[in-house]
Amino acid sequence: FPSHDKYSAEVVQGAEADDYIAMALTASRSAVACSIDKDLRQVPGLHLNWLKEVAPVEVGPAQAVHWLWVQALAGDPTDNIPGIPGMGVKRAEAYLSAQKPCSWEEYEACVRNKYLETFTDATVAGHRWRETLALVYLCRTKEELALAKQAASEGCPYVPTGPTPQAAEPVPTVRKKNRAWRRHAGSFARNRARAHGASPKL
Repeated sequence: FPSHDKYSAEVVQGAEADDYIAMALTASRSAVACSIDKDLRQVPGLHLNWLKEVAPVEVGPAQAVHWLWVQALAGDPTDNIPGIPGMGVKRAEAYLSAQKPCSWEEYEACVRNKYLETFTDATVAGHRWRETLALVYLCRTKEELALAKQAASEGCPYVPTGPTPQAAEPVPTVRKKNRAWRRHAGSFARNRARAHGASPKL
């Protein structure tokens, strides 16, 4: 990785980068996850998709939990993670919106019931929803990562029992019209447009 020194990047071993980003967001409320990967939005905190946003947006705990359980239903085809067959993100969101779960336990019950309704066999349904949740879930602490690795070594999916609280420090104020972010986003959009032979628009 010849450029990691230039950008002060940290090379990590033994886990996916997404897990370490999730840990950084959980440890510090001033951290910003800069990524086009929507999977990270299951973690509360500041997020920036530089292709769509000109300033970080805050994902609250309720939004994060909701998105995690949407993923548990839909899976992630891009990462070959199976969910319920035919259950895409839109259908998963519609199903959960109709059920109106409020707590972690209520979300889990909704997802568990939908898997049971689909696969009918309780053993198969139980294994499938736990496996999918374990595959889409991003570890928030080093302790969680150790538990997930231990579960994987034993051939069991790691199933979290509730949301991990974020650091208590205050969230920094994010101004949507922040000039520095607009300047960065505008420069990125112009360079990207020129690379594709299009007129830059922002």
